[in-house]
Amino acid sequence: MQTRKIFRSATIMVLALLLVLGMASVVSAQGPWPWGQIFPWPTTTPWPTARPLIVGERFSFGFAVFPATPVPASSFRPPANFAPPAAPAPVVAAPSGDSPANALTADGGSRTLGPGASAWYKVGGGGDRIEVFLDANPLSGMSLAVFAPGNLSDPIGQGTLQKSSGRLVWAGGHWRSEGTWMARVTNGNPMAVQYTLTTTAHAIGQKNCYSYWETYQTTGQRVYWTECQK
Repeated sequence: MQTRKIFRSATIMVLALLLVLGMASVVSAQGPWPWGQIFPWPTTTPWPTARPLIVGERFSFGFAVFPATPVPASSFRPPANFAPPAAPAPVVAAPSGDSPANALTADGGSRTLGPGASAWYKVGGGGDRIEVFLDANPLSGMSLAVFAPGNLSDPIGQGTLQKSSGRLVWAGGHWRSEGTWMARVTNGNPMAVQYTLTTTAHAIGQKNCYSYWETYQTTGQRVYWTECQK
């Protein structure tokens, strides 16, 4: 029994030695061991310095060599219909009417004006015969001031009540003026008021025109008129 155990241990040792010698012969056929020795047990020889592989360079683990298969950078081609995503369009804020530089357009849209607030509008261009109409509910406490191009400090006219339509109206213009005519709607009421502002404009040719102020005796309001020969 003891002899059988000794024989089995010796057989295992011989097989292990043959396996190591076989690995060594494979390494010798492929090239020198990375540590410069036949057997891969630890020695004082330092490890190889790590470095990136060169394109096309073969690499190995000592007993097997693997050919590198580089992919050329120019081999990738995007599809013919490929297009990069377009940059988002800048968001342009809608005018608020809080200043002449941010004036609204008198398009007849219904809006609400807070108590004591004002809204600026573009109502026409230089050289136009302009008519401006303000409808509001209620109309009392609402005012309409019109400014000529280049003069925003002093209104050239204000809307007056047109009894036939129940709204404030202003009409005027001058063919020699250049720039934008502006209007300012003001709510003098202690509550918000819903209103609409509309305008019509007609080009004035080079005619003999004259302008004048008219004062209503009943209300004391002054209106700026322009008359032209047809």
